[in-house]
Amino acid sequence: MKNTVLQYLLICGLLLTLTNTPGWSQKMAIEPLEVLKKWDYYHMTDQLGEGSPIIDTMAGQAYIAGMTYHRTWFGRQAHLSFYFQKTDISGFRVRFWSPYLSQRTNTKIPEIVDKATIDSLLLANKTRDSLHRVSLASFLEKDPGLIDSLRAVAFADSVEQKRLYDLDSLRCDSIVEEVSVIMGQPLSKSLTHHTDMSSRYAATWINHGYAVSLRDNTDYTDVVFSVSEVSKSTAVAYELPRDAEIFQKKKEVIANEHLQLSLIGTPVGNQLWTYSSIFLLVEPAKGEIFIERVFDNGLYDAPKMELIDFDGDGIQEVWISVPDKEKAICQYDQIYTLELIEPIILFDFLEETVYNISGGFVAGFQAELELITGQKWTFNLPTRDKLTNTYFDQTGSLLKDERLIPSCLQKLEIVENGDNGFRLKGSIAITGEHFSAVLGHLSILWELQSGIWEVIEAEFTSSSQ
Repeated sequence: MKNTVLQYLLICGLLLTLTNTPGWSQKMAIEPLEVLKKWDYYHMTDQLGEGSPIIDTMAGQAYIAGMTYHRTWFGRQAHLSFYFQKTDISGFRVRFWSPYLSQRTNTKIPEIVDKATIDSLLLANKTRDSLHRVSLASFLEKDPGLIDSLRAVAFADSVEQKRLYDLDSLRCDSIVEEVSVIMGQPLSKSLTHHTDMSSRYAATWINHGYAVSLRDNTDYTDVVFSVSEVSKSTAVAYELPRDAEIFQKKKEVIANEHLQLSLIGTPVGNQLWTYSSIFLLVEPAKGEIFIERVFDNGLYDAPKMELIDFDGDGIQEVWISVPDKEKAICQYDQIYTLELIEPIILFDFLEETVYNISGGFVAGFQAELELITGQKWTFNLPTRDKLTNTYFDQTGSLLKDERLIPSCLQKLEIVENGDNGFRLKGSIAITGEHFSAVLGHLSILWELQSGIWEVIEAEFTSSSQ
């Protein structure tokens, strides 16, 4: 859109101003998902008061289809419009109007040197001064040089209109940038076709449990919020719950294959970010669609999907992480490869911790912990403790056996391995089969090698130390 040195300097100056103004990359003025799932007309008016009604008609009868408010979003004045489905909020839109409407025309100006544009502006100038009294031709007969001065005026108008047009374009660019800070990179973005005179740019995001679509219509920029539901045909074809929603969506290219990856959740009533099952949907541009049931039969907080090339082979793996709704400190993680397009699980951290860690109490007020790799740790237990007194007599002999188990994965972070790839480091709480007291934490470092996650390092830290 902007391709001259002057325009480049203008962009840099405006963006520098924007990054130092209040509202740059600020959060949404209100939580979109809360509005979409919990608000109705009564809650809206309690929070915002009465707005300006949006009137529509049905069968010749007028009715209130929504309500509009004047609010500030991203540090800009905007019109915030809510739309009703009965008394519930079905969706809402934020409209940022151009501040230059009174200063420019409402049409696109393709190029400032375009002959058709200059000619149209020239004809418009014939109404200036006394030109409305006589024809342009008669004036040119009396003053042949008038055509040059009129062209100069027309050219100056064209330059000014183009400058204002680019300022509007910059305004839209900055809004896109600020939405991207909150939502992640756009799922899709495009310049609209030159024949579309009403708009020039569009973008879509799906993240955090809702969808955002942006459309730059030159005179104004619309940002629309909605819940992204799985299509009924997809739900039926792949036996997904009818009320399944797309929590997050990404695009990826693998072996020249364009994929859309959707993280899908089954909502629990109108609770925010609470799901009873999680699915991964992989949709190639052509060919078979794949659905993977990631987590099921539980209550899960907001899931997260990241694409990371863990082994540096140029192919991104899909890392899905879900906090446990009932155990706030715990999370569940799975990693899938898309090398063959169909998602194939490489690592299930829950299974790795459950089946690959074992241990128990031993005589002498001690406990032993062993990893499947053969690494062992022996650590002392407090000698005067209610838990110890339950399992040991005064001499340290065992009164009864107790199996040690990994409680859950409490923390998982990415660690660079210095070879164009990444390792994962997790912290796992160790408790007993019949008690919940944490005896210590096992820290494990994993690395993806030839399609298998290997334990590189492991260290246990006792809580009594």
